Amino acid sequence: MVEIKKLTLNECLELRIGIESIFWETIESIPKNEEKKLELLTKYLHPYFHHSFFVACQNESIIGYVCGMDHSDNVYSFNGLITGQLKLFPAHLHINLSVESRGLGIGSKLIQAVIDDIGAQRVHVVTTWKNKNNSFYQKMGFNHHKIFYHHDVSYIFMGRHNASLG
Repeated sequence: MVEIKKLTLNECLELRIGIESIFWETIESIPKNEEKKLELLTKYLHPYFHHSFFVACQNESIIGYVCGMDHSDNVYSFNGLITGQLKLFPAHLHINLSVESRGLGIGSKLIQAVIDDIGAQRVHVVTTWKNKNNSFYQKMGFNHHKIFYHHDVSYIFMGRHNASLG
């Protein structure tokens, strides 16, 4: 049985190793340099510990997480490339699941939990163009709003309006 649980900052810090292991499992190319690894964690994971953070656990092991915040323009802007989109969809979420946990409905439950928790009417995700998760986000109601390039990588900004929240 999978349990979805909201974490406090202290719980995030206590479970950091398990959360980071899911993070690294989903990264396309893990840097060999420890400084670069810390840079990625500091930019894409650790800031969320202070906001809405949920984990999915099975048999006391973390199999996935989702985190979000109601205004993310301070987290990233890709050098201003998505400033307009951030105004339209200010809330942001970030989700990762272990490979064996995908396709079981866990990601859908995690996304709904964080959206409900932050109470955002408009939320977005940013993913790479070639990532397999694009169809998952579309099933979850996210639509393509902008394709952009940053450091020779193609990204998609996808937004979702949560009509049930207002």
